[in-house]
Amino acid sequence: MAVSSAAAERRRRGRVREVIHKKATVLGLSAKEYARLSAMRSRARAGHAGEPRVAKPGMQAVFKGMGGELRKPQPPQGLQQATEMHRKIGLLERIFGQRRKAKPQA
Repeated sequence: MAVSSAAAERRRRGRVREVIHKKATVLGLSAKEYARLSAMRSRARAGHAGEPRVAKPGMQAVFKGMGGELRKPQPPQGLQQATEMHRKIGLLERIFGQRRKAKPQA
């Protein structure tokens, strides 16, 4: 059982790489670039492009009380570029019909 699952894992990983390659070539990017951009997209979607979270308003009083300086909320670096590239990638994926359908919520 364990052997087959490891083999299946290898096959699946190979397929994932193939898909990434295919999408990347369609978009005229290298697979590495495509992977980086899709990672940026998922981070941007999650609302944090590798940036430290800024304190919520309720927490600010706590930090001030502790004598901590608050850093001004800065727009995450690279978010603009990521979203821009990903709008393009999204458009191209739609054109070439490579968009994965969202799983229906049960």
